[in-house]
Amino acid sequence: MKLEKAIEIKVQWRKDNYPPPLADEMNADTLSIEALKRIQYLRFHGYQSDNLTLPGETDDIKRGMTETMFINPEKD
Repeated sequence: MKLEKAIEIKVQWRKDNYPPPLADEMNADTLSIEALKRIQYLRFHGYQSDNLTLPGETDDIKRGMTETMFINPEKD
């Protein structure tokens, strides 16, 4: 799965399940979304190797990335 798609799914899940039963669930979900965005940012700017992928991540995401994929965070 591409990081972009994972972020999209997580953001939609958060919207569909708000408010969560536990505040910790919302905090953990927000943290995971922001961590994925940070990985995209670091890769785009060359701070993280393109050869490293997360478990379940497809490696075709590195090509064709643009700043708009992570610079404009979703406003909830």
